[in-house]
Amino acid sequence: MEPNTIDRGALSPELQERLQRFDSTVSEYQELQEQFTTTRKETQRLLTTAAALDAEAEQANQSWKEAAKAKTADQRKINAEIERGAQSKAEADKHRRTAEVREELHGEIALNLAEARLRLKTEVGPLNRTYRQERLETLLATDGLSELLAELYALNQAERHAEMDRMGVPAEARTRDDIEDLVASDQNAFGRYLVRQFQAATTASRAVTVVAMPKPVSGEIIAKAPAALNILRKNGGQIPDSMARCGGAPTLVRA
Repeated sequence: MEPNTIDRGALSPELQERLQRFDSTVSEYQELQEQFTTTRKETQRLLTTAAALDAEAEQANQSWKEAAKAKTADQRKINAEIERGAQSKAEADKHRRTAEVREELHGEIALNLAEARLRLKTEVGPLNRTYRQERLETLLATDGLSELLAELYALNQAERHAEMDRMGVPAEARTRDDIEDLVASDQNAFGRYLVRQFQAATTASRAVTVVAMPKPVSGEIIAKAPAALNILRKNGGQIPDSMARCGGAPTLVRA
């Protein structure tokens, strides 16, 4: 069961308010993701255009040089190709310089994204713990549940003692550890049955979380700890080359 299938209206007002704030933070984070993706695409478009203009300039340079080698050189054609090459090169440089300046913008957005994601990460665990605690208290208050659990426990304990009887262990010689060891060694059929039932119920789409981290977008920088975020901040929103070369688990990663 996904977190958004949970009936939030059944939760405490305090938790509902916290979840609303979390949702608002997620929306702001996703807006930053969209801004990050859009600016990266625009910068890539500038670089692609610059590369195409460079190719045009090179082609024009080759063209006028070939024309200049002809037996009868057409100076007007040569001049036109020289001018075309110069204009293409100038336009390519403009696009490339614009893209280079935009790298600073990328760094600012990347840093804001990393900060927002780390804030979300610190909220996910406490929210889910609060939800599980509230849900547990609600379930434990279900009518007849305590009697049912007591009967299940009594039946299981009786089966454990019956197994000890079959093993020939005197009642006065039995300890709690002996009985627990019996279950741990997987010799108790009733205990195994209960485990299977609980495992089946757990895998049958029971919700255990009320919120989850949104997925990062391509190219997003993820800071795994506050210290990593400080490094990112000092480096203008870029992963330092030294971190990319060092061994061990990286604390700054690019999605």
